[in-house]
Amino acid sequence: MGNNDGTFNSGRSRLGVDATGGLVLRGISGTPTLFDRLDTNSTYYTFIDSGAFTMEFANATNMDFNGIQLASNCVVSLASSTFDNLGFGGATNAYLRLEGLASNATFYNVNFPMSRSAGSSVKANVRVEGTDTNLFWKIASGTGALWGENFDDDTNNKIQWNTVPDTGVRYWVGAAAGVWNSTANWSLMSGGPGGEQVPLSTHTVVFDGGSLSSATVNTNVTISSLTIAGFSARSTPAATTLRCQAMSPSLAAILP
Repeated sequence: MGNNDGTFNSGRSRLGVDATGGLVLRGISGTPTLFDRLDTNSTYYTFIDSGAFTMEFANATNMDFNGIQLASNCVVSLASSTFDNLGFGGATNAYLRLEGLASNATFYNVNFPMSRSAGSSVKANVRVEGTDTNLFWKIASGTGALWGENFDDDTNNKIQWNTVPDTGVRYWVGAAAGVWNSTANWSLMSGGPGGEQVPLSTHTVVFDGGSLSSATVNTNVTISSLTIAGFSARSTPAATTLRCQAMSPSLAAILP
């Protein structure tokens, strides 16, 4: 995003996405897509989206003090992405500004470092403005100097931050017999709240005393390892494949 005419938007470029459009910033691990100003001689930029906004393996940096502005019924997806180098100049400066946003979502590995010196400026990772009745976000994992509850501007606590570190372990916690590929059945801790990411190939899966219900493996699964200890229910494959690099003690303990 380059400079604009000084008579418009204080010289800052402005990009708006209406309700029928969307912006996708999608890179790959180790090579993120970059959303940035053109060069160091350019001003910060303004971005407003009320359609759809996706960031996966992407970095957004050098936005103006309003940050990435998401409004109305914008469909938001964030994963493995970073917000950094926030511009300053407002009473409240925020990486993400949610303006009357109606959105219910859980995001993983969303990072909020603060590489630019901010002095005494008021700064936030997420600021909620306007009606928030239909807003609920859970930011389940991430890092950075501005990550977490202490740095959001959210009067009604619509932005939840996971306080349990993600160590790469997923615990089965389904309250009733359920299926493998439902986030409601997985937690970061034994017997803890569900809603976590379904296990990936890098995750350790645990069925233990906090796993009170049966599990149906309803999709092909590849995981790093499987631990079974104190699990009294059953796990049933439904014409699918379960692959793991290590098992303790063995699948015979949970499969019929």
